[in-house]
Amino acid sequence: MLSFGVLGPIAVWAGGGPIRVGGPRERRLLATLPLHPNVTVPLHRLAAAEWGDDAPATAKAQLHNSASKLRRALTTGDSDPVAITSSGRGLTLRIDEDRLDSALFARQVSAVDRETDPARAAASLRAALDLWRGPALDGIEDGILGGQARRLDEQRLACLERRIVIDLELGRHAEVVGDLAALVAEHPARERLVELYMLALYRTGRRQDALGVYADLRSRLAEQVGLDPRAQLDRLQQAILRSDPALDPPRPARTAADSPVPFDVPAQLSADGAHLAVARRVHRSAAVCLRGRCV
Repeated sequence: MLSFGVLGPIAVWAGGGPIRVGGPRERRLLATLPLHPNVTVPLHRLAAAEWGDDAPATAKAQLHNSASKLRRALTTGDSDPVAITSSGRGLTLRIDEDRLDSALFARQVSAVDRETDPARAAASLRAALDLWRGPALDGIEDGILGGQARRLDEQRLACLERRIVIDLELGRHAEVVGDLAALVAEHPARERLVELYMLALYRTGRRQDALGVYADLRSRLAEQVGLDPRAQLDRLQQAILRSDPALDPPRPARTAADSPVPFDVPAQLSADGAHLAVARRVHRSAAVCLRGRCV
């Protein structure tokens, strides 16, 4: 069976190997249809994705011609015929969504909402992120498809932030500090990443570096847009300055032999929508600080 990929360069695989797909027009069509699997995409939307505001009078005929070329290119002896159906109003890609990386990614991320174990939740988010091969629709940056690519890239970044939050809850600050350094370098104005980076640096004993990251952001925001960091970052900076115990990493879990009574392991960060059971057992002082009310 064929598998389709949009989380990176546009790709199609059959039997584990890639399939070469026509020219630029066929590739843009192949980028557009999987973004709306099993849904009829109107011809005017397909034309806008292909030509923007400069669609020719023959756009409808050219789109149907490109769809025919695409069917031929994707029909191999090792796979079922590709179901790209045509109608008077649009084209539809009929596909099992298990064969589409963006659908698998969305499903994997959604499943984490029902996960009650933070370690398994972090592992599931890692598996979702492993589906990515590069920037979404890599090589297409303009028009409607460029906007769709940026939307997918934002979902990846939100997933990555969510995974890092859970890793920090689990005390994995040393493991994520390098990832955060690279992410902040790539997205220097993304304050949520800066916040997580500051916390990871502080927990790894790099207090001055954490304060330096805050100072860099404050200077950059003032110079570029004339704004201050959000209040939550200010409060985190103040908590770091006074070495607030609320910022300390969670205690390692103990065994039944260590304690004869039940106990909860504190966590330091909210799960940002992950709805994990561990987020409901957050150590009170840490939760107060990281929600923006450090005292």
